[in-house]
Amino acid sequence: MGKTWTTRRRGDINDFDRWFKKGKTVYVINNHATNLAAQFEARTYSARIARGGGLFGGEGKSLLQCYGEVYETPPRGLRNLASPEPQVAGPLPEGKEHGRYLDRGELDQMGIWADDAQDRYNEAKKKGWR
Repeated sequence: MGKTWTTRRRGDINDFDRWFKKGKTVYVINNHATNLAAQFEARTYSARIARGGGLFGGEGKSLLQCYGEVYETPPRGLRNLASPEPQVAGPLPEGKEHGRYLDRGELDQMGIWADDAQDRYNEAKKKGWR
């Protein structure tokens, strides 16, 4: 595991600000509200790349003060915010097998959806739509 800088240790802010030069990549942890739409994890991480200084310098200082902790390597056990979210519903990707057995209610519901789709297709075909 790489180095970690925090605002709680004396001297870390200045140390990190000197270390964080243009082109260096660091990782921060994002905290999310899980009661809002489309967020499954409470915490993810994201990468931040140094761009060469803030308005008055101190790009690293402001980053560390904003997030509280900064990591040199990606934190273990967290998903990258930029990566695709885990699929929890919907059609499976081509070539992927289903990872569990479906129960009777799920199979019945899929049959109902298939019948509804076939009925809509037949109605559209009668009207001359394709």
